Amino acid sequence: MTLLLIIDGDPLAHLACRYDRWQAKCKREDDKLLVNIGEDGTKEHLEYTKEENRKYMEESWDNFLKLVESLQEKFYTNDYLMAVKGDGNFRMEIFPEYKANRRRAAIARPDNRRTFVDAVTQLSVEEGMSEPAHGREADDLVRIWAENAIREKRDFIVCTIDKDLKCIPGRFYDPKKKEMFDISEEEAKRHYYEQILQGDQSDGIPGVPGMGPITAQKSLEGCVTDEDYQETIAGHYIAAYDKEWVEMLTLNGRLIHIQKTLDDVFSVEDWAIVQELER
Repeated sequence: MTLLLIIDGDPLAHLACRYDRWQAKCKREDDKLLVNIGEDGTKEHLEYTKEENRKYMEESWDNFLKLVESLQEKFYTNDYLMAVKGDGNFRMEIFPEYKANRRRAAIARPDNRRTFVDAVTQLSVEEGMSEPAHGREADDLVRIWAENAIREKRDFIVCTIDKDLKCIPGRFYDPKKKEMFDISEEEAKRHYYEQILQGDQSDGIPGVPGMGPITAQKSLEGCVTDEDYQETIAGHYIAAYDKEWVEMLTLNGRLIHIQKTLDDVFSVEDWAIVQELER
């Protein structure tokens, strides 16, 4: 059975839609690129003609195809699965503030490059190159495919720049840094529990207040089994949220947990420490 490439397509589309054309339109001052500044001192949005937009889209799509082809050539395989953003996401349904900071930033500082990124991923779906992750995130499809490969004992490589996917044990390739790295089962487990403990500020996931990456790492030192991790994490949630600790742990877990199957849902009721405390 040939090597399977499991590709996170959204960051690949970002890499394909390069910043070069913005640089060509920006003003240069003291060897620094600046956006246009209006008479009132505010930044002006750069405007492009239909022809410039058409050319940029063609170049971006060509870059995307070359990136996918380069991955196939690098790993000597034509067998790949690629996931891209779809419609809806259950995380936003259970927690409206999920990634709300990114949406607010996009409104405050519009970037029409995002339009082309979306156009590239949509075209990849239409061309049968990728699968849209409707109702979930592309990360979920990537992990589901990786878990299937693990069960089938099939050799695979996850191609992504996303740190969240380090909850998957296996081989990885970063197409931006062009680096290979391995994640062991212990590293994947530790990363997963660290995320549940600290949350994710960039996505608006609260976690335990004041619990940053370094504190989370130190708090989980010495943990080996799932029970070890879960008992330690439960202690921090109890201290931070008191009677609401199960509710907050469940919320954070559902936001952090990347699905292993299409019907996979995080539940603290599976944790031995929770069952013990509820007796």
